[in-house]
Amino acid sequence: MIYFSASVFIGHPFDTIKVRMQTSSTVNVSFSSRSLFKGMAAPLVAASAVNAVIFGTYASTGRILDDYYYREKNESFGKNFICGAYAGFVQCFIICPTEHVKCRIQTSAHSLYTNPWKLSVDIFRKHGFDGLFRGFWATSLREVPAFGLYFAGYDYMRDHIVDFLDQNGYASLSGPWAASAISGGVSGCVTWAGVYPIDVIKTRIQTGPLDARRGHVSRRMLSVGMQICNEVGVKGMFRGLSVTMLRAFPVNG
Repeated sequence: MIYFSASVFIGHPFDTIKVRMQTSSTVNVSFSSRSLFKGMAAPLVAASAVNAVIFGTYASTGRILDDYYYREKNESFGKNFICGAYAGFVQCFIICPTEHVKCRIQTSAHSLYTNPWKLSVDIFRKHGFDGLFRGFWATSLREVPAFGLYFAGYDYMRDHIVDFLDQNGYASLSGPWAASAISGGVSGCVTWAGVYPIDVIKTRIQTGPLDARRGHVSRRMLSVGMQICNEVGVKGMFRGLSVTMLRAFPVNG
């Protein structure tokens, strides 16, 4: 619990800057030091549940694959990708409404948008599950490949980092803490770089008008992506990536 809470405290200010940059149609983005922590309560409350679902699903899926498919095959990269991808999809049912509420609080100047629980109840009362789970498929399209690549890449990088450190006389650094931290940080950065445009689109969808019906341009991924490119160019699909990289290494490490 302490670890998950610490990762949220460390990463949330960077996340707020990222979200503000993703949703702004202008070059300059303004914010105060106080606003950097807006919306933190939502991911803070959900952190333990999200990680329990991720690692629980990952482990149980791995056992099933070992029993029925990988009993005599040493294909850890493929197995880890499948397990990670499935874990990423399952946790979308928690992370999607959590991020939806978080993003609205982070980008709203309205005084009523400060309490995540009240905002969640208000969205559900007025728009039902369709409102609360706004951006679910965009979230899934980001999380499924992201977690597949993260878990597969983490084990792959960790094995090679340990071998490299051992072979070059740095055996003291090849212990579980150092190798895991480096592997987690690098895997997190690589993963975010690969799915970042999807994250930009997801944020735009989740901060769009709540009363938009299904099929509206503000809820279609392709339409939102084209709108971003029309506003600020293709570079708009990568706005905030540098801040995300600064956040990804320490949080995932």
